[in-house]
Amino acid sequence: MDFTGRQPLGKCPKCGASVFDHELAYVCEKSVGPVRSCDFRTGKIILQRPIEPEQVTKLLDLGRTDLLHRFISKKGRPFSAFLVRQPDGRVGFEFAPRVGAKGKGVPKPAEAQAEGKAPTPAQPKPSGRSAPDAAADKSVHAPKAAGKTPAKRTAPQAARVAAKRSSGAKKAAGKVAAKKRAG
Repeated sequence: MDFTGRQPLGKCPKCGASVFDHELAYVCEKSVGPVRSCDFRTGKIILQRPIEPEQVTKLLDLGRTDLLHRFISKKGRPFSAFLVRQPDGRVGFEFAPRVGAKGKGVPKPAEAQAEGKAPTPAQPKPSGRSAPDAAADKSVHAPKAAGKTPAKRTAPQAARVAAKRSSGAKKAAGKVAAKKRAG
């Protein structure tokens, strides 16, 4: 492939040759043509997001792009990340710190000491209720684990579940529930 007359975007992180804008990717000049001595290439579109030549220039020169938005994950969720040059010359992602993530509000003891602050232990909020009332409230309103069923069901619950499972078993489930109530 002849790249004469084209402006190189930067130096290849693997071999030091020039990187050019090619059809569907940004490629090292030594990775195309009959004799391929390098394998560096990065796509012009990564995870459904077009990558601008200016960002590839920053990646090659500085080792990292600006924060790029609108990447689409395999699950279809948008996210933002930096493209970074890894030590072996490949291109990877570096994620920005999440703002407002759980547990990020209070600095860890090591971070607090580095900043010269004393760590502050988290203290429970006073609720104005006695300890047994608060414990009972927690057990009643504790979130259930997703997808798990309770170990034991009461007779009416068991009858309803059985009735839902098979339409012909409705009468039998009702009889079982009646026997349990009577007995």
